[in-house]
Parts: sequence; structure tokens; C-alpha cells
Amino acid sequence: MEQHNGAIRAESPGPDSGATFTVELPGATRKVVGNREMGELPENRLAQESPMRLLLVEDHEATRDSLSLLLRRAGHYIVDAKNVTEARNAAKKERFDLVISDLGLPDGSGNQLMQELRETYGLRGIALSGYGMEEDMNLSRAAGFVAHLIKPVQIKELRSLLRNLTATDA
Repeated sequence: MEQHNGAIRAESPGPDSGATFTVELPGATRKVVGNREMGELPENRLAQESPMRLLLVEDHEATRDSLSLLLRRAGHYIVDAKNVTEARNAAKKERFDLVISDLGLPDGSGNQLMQELRETYGLRGIALSGYGMEEDMNLSRAAGFVAHLIKPVQIKELRSLLRNLTATDA
């Protein structure tokens, strides 16, 4: 909650009486459903970007799950993979618009994976890395990545990049 500048509150009338949890996140509006107040996403949120078919390759489970959830909520179709082998298998089975890949994977390099996916399927991608030196960015660009984001990835930055990439495809 704190990372999103939000708050969480819990209330209970006592033992065996249940509890009410209230989550507050900036940017959410309130909507009353029945006698309860529910968070509602701004109406234009999904309209901001065209849905894409994304292959998300990330070995860190919490990062993969979080990015996958946030991108799905934005309307994208996501297939996630935790390593190079799973990513290759997914690319053989389905068509993707873009790859979002960590560079340090347990069974190979994200750069090598991107180069292979670019040559075989014509894909392009967004690199995710803890390293952001110019040499790192040049290597990822040479492999076929059109952008290089430094971890921790800011979802706003990633979604903005996806919108820009969609706009250039139109």
C-alpha cells in the first residue's frame, strides 16, 4: 500500500463478528454498490491503450505476477514465462505483438532470447534489467529490444511505452 501511496484500514465490532477492510489508493474514485462503497477505475483507463498480445518473461515470481496482473487490468492478453525455455515454447504456440523480458534468466540471456524471437517470428520487445549502463542498453537494442527499462519497473512508464508502441504501429 505504501509503495502506491495508499492506506489500508481494518475494523471489527468484536470476536466472531467479521471484519471490514478498507483499501484506499490514489486515483481511484468511489462508487456505491448496494450499501457498500467500492473502488472504481477511471472510465478512460482501458481506453488509453490498445490491447496487445504480450509475452512476459521474468524469473522473479512476485515481479512476474505483479506485472502480469497490472497489464491484464489494462486490457492486454498476457502469457508469462519464467525462463527462456518456457518463452520459446509459448512463442511456438501463439502469436504475440511484443515481448517484455528480463535480461538475466536462469537458463539463458534475455538478449539471446530476443534475438531468436526477432529472427524467427519478427518480434520486438522491451528489456527489463537491473543494469542501465549505455553498454547494457546498446546490447539490448542490438538484440531487437526497442526499449530498455531499469528495474524496479514503473508501471506508468511501461504502459506509456506500450501506448507509444501501439501508436507507431497504427
